[in-house]
Amino acid sequence: MAELTRAGADALLGRMAWIERDFPLACVAVVAERSLEAYEDLMREAGAVHFCTSPRQAKTLASLACRHLEQMPKPPRTFSQQVWDSLPWGRGRTNKPYGSRSE
Repeated sequence: MAELTRAGADALLGRMAWIERDFPLACVAVVAERSLEAYEDLMREAGAVHFCTSPRQAKTLASLACRHLEQMPKPPRTFSQQVWDSLPWGRGRTNKPYGSRSE
């Protein structure tokens, strides 16, 4: 998420080009004051996936972020993590056998 300000519009456009080039899986959602609504087309052309000028759109923005994060590959898990994650009580409980070491 990036905040658009009148004074920082040029810098934001430059950062968006840099992000798109160096991090192709990244998405940028732009938030701005209502008075900057006229910048929406410019920001979308620069690659913004969402442009928000109202706090009422926060739910939409959060949903978009969640969908994007769900598509990201999960980090590799160790064998020990895979075993703990497969147990019915998972990792959150501490009923490990006496004398077992933590990771």
